[in-house]
Order: sequence, then C-alpha cells, then structure tokens
Amino acid sequence: MVGIAQPDNFSIFIRKIGYSVGLENTLERFSDFCHQYISVPQIKQKDWLELVHNKWNLKTNNIADVFSSLGIVEVTQQGVFAGPIGEAGAICLKVLTGADEQRRAMKHLLALAILLSDGDIFLNCLAAQFRTENVRDSLRKMVIGKRQQLFEVFRTQAEKEAIAAAITIERQKTNKGGASKGGLNALRTGGLNSGLGKLGLPQPKDVFQMDPPSSDYLRHVLPARREWARTLGLVGESKDGGVTELGWQWLQVFGDAGFALPSGEYSLRPTRFELEKARLGSMPLLAEYAPSTWSYVRNVAMALGATECAAEISSEEPKILAETTKSMFELYREFAQDRRMVRNELPLQVALSTYMALCCSTGKRLVNYDSWLRSDASASFGIKTRTSRTIELGIIVT
Repeated sequence: MVGIAQPDNFSIFIRKIGYSVGLENTLERFSDFCHQYISVPQIKQKDWLELVHNKWNLKTNNIADVFSSLGIVEVTQQGVFAGPIGEAGAICLKVLTGADEQRRAMKHLLALAILLSDGDIFLNCLAAQFRTENVRDSLRKMVIGKRQQLFEVFRTQAEKEAIAAAITIERQKTNKGGASKGGLNALRTGGLNSGLGKLGLPQPKDVFQMDPPSSDYLRHVLPARREWARTLGLVGESKDGGVTELGWQWLQVFGDAGFALPSGEYSLRPTRFELEKARLGSMPLLAEYAPSTWSYVRNVAMALGATECAAEISSEEPKILAETTKSMFELYREFAQDRRMVRNELPLQVALSTYMALCCSTGKRLVNYDSWLRSDASASFGIKTRTSRTIELGIIVT
C-alpha cells in the first residue's frame, strides 16, 4: 500500500465530478472546442476565452473545471491543452467529413467521458429514473457498498478513515459562500477531530456513517445528468421523459459487465492502469477484478448500440488497423504545433477512444484494437508501443 493513507489515494475508486456551472449543452460545447482546436496551429488562452465568453456567453471561466474533469481540455496558467477526449474528438472531426457522422462520433466520445469521470453518479441517476428520493437512496447505498468492498482489502483504521473521506457524496446544504476547510468552521464540524473542545486521544471516526445526499446537491446534480442522458438518447426529449429502450440497454450492458453491487446499485471500478498509478496495482484482490481501459471503451460502444465487437481479427483487418493507427498518429502530431517536439507518441486512451468513435459513427464493427496494439502483429507494420509513468501506453509509428 502507499506510505500514508490519504483520501487522494482512494479517490480512483469513485467516478464523480462536483456539480458546477457549464454542464448544459456539453456536446455542442465539446464540438466547438474541437473545431477551434483543429483550426489554429496552437490553441491559446485568447481562443479559449473567445469560446467561453463570446461563443457560449458565459460570465465566468468555471466551465474549464468541468471540461478538465471530462478529459476534454486542461486550462492552466501555462496554456490550454487538449485532454485525451479532446484529442480524440479533434481527430474524428479531421477524419470524418459528414456532419451526421461527426456528431455520432462526438456523442460516443462524450458518453465515454461521462462514464470515466462521473459514471458512479450518472448510472445510478439513470437507473433511478432521475427521481429525487430514489437517486438519494441509490447514491447512499452505492457509497456504502464501495466502502464495504474496500474495507475487506484495507483493514487499518487509518486506511478506513481515508476511504470514508474519499468515497462519499458531499453533503453541501447550500451553495453559498466559500468557507475555508480549517479554522473555526472545521472545529464546529469536528473536522480537526482533536484540539479545542477535546482533551486526550482523538476518537476514531465512524467509517460506516453515510448521510444521504442533501437536497441542494441533488438539485444541482439531477438536471445536468438528465440533460446528458437526453443528449445521448437515454431518456425522452420531454422535460420529464422516461428512460428509453436505449437507456435500459445502456444499464444492462454495464450491469452485465459486472459494474453493479449485489444490492443492485451501479459501482464502477478503477482500471488496472489507474491502480498502478496509485501504487495499488500489486494488490491481487484489486488487480484481479480491475477492468482494462479497453473494456470501458468497448462497453460504451455496446451500450450505445454497436452491432458487433469481435474478439477475432480477420485476415484483412490488421492492415486496416495499421492504416487507422498511422493516420491517427499523424493527425495527433499536426495539432498543437508549439508542442510538436514532445508529441512523439500517441497515448493509448486517445487511440482507443478515437477508434471506437470512428467505428461506431460509420457502422463498422469493432475488434480488440487494444490487444492488437500490444501484440507482435502491430510491430510488423512499424507500430511500436512502450509503457510510461504518465500514460498507459505510448504508440510510436516508425
């Protein structure tokens, strides 16, 4: 395990983003960013601000936090950098010429982004049909179920307390102010757990305690997730539209994939690579049941109606996969010309996401692209891969 148990070490076990501004019109704004990204040699702060304030008519730049969580773009003082989903979207827009195909590709990428960043919240909201009390109960049970599973692996009190701090739903009762985490506010809420008001040893926290999500939290979360579901065709177009046939299919696919607790709530798991980055990959009880990045990508395709995802690769397909990989690599190198020197390998997540979106948007069957990339067969086409501490796999075309 890690040296000191901290909540950040366990944050990979829950896929959620904090509610914020900028969650509406996500698909259109995602597409806008990708169009802007491919239209300039290198995207700059002024290009981003042009989108935010003039194109989208937003007062603040808070949408950057949401887009960062979704893997679309990272906006920092050093510059504007496309995330893996943003890179994949840009490649798809360059490859596909038809507006309908482009929109289908972007929709599949958005679905993957939502699943990877917010899947525990989104799936349970959808399964509860966005009914407030049902969602409240489902999210609470999801959190308790995740904790209980992890408590079987991490048994010390310090580890359990770190898990309980990370695997939770913020119970923010209002959306006012920005009280600091320390000071008098922390003392009133017991955040320091010792010091003023208590003498002697600090008392262990009740790691099984889980208050249901507050009404204010749900008031912010539900409309945004319903809008995402409507965009993906998982609920009807009307304001109170029910879950569609595609929506139930979406839920069935992830249930069949093992992303559900015995009690029925959806509970996603970190990938093997995410475990390795958190220095938890050597723990058999975690690694044995960890999905691959490809399994998430494949399940999104199947959930949104992909007709086939074949395990076997036909004799004609290696050449097609090689040509697709080389095309993606060259387009990736075209973007962000100011960083071309460091963009010498295509990240695996970008490649897998792009491949899935391209196939699904054009009606082509998927094969196990991830397995092919890792095999010796890809090397015969001049495609090499290497592991990295920052990306799961770097793809190099020679």
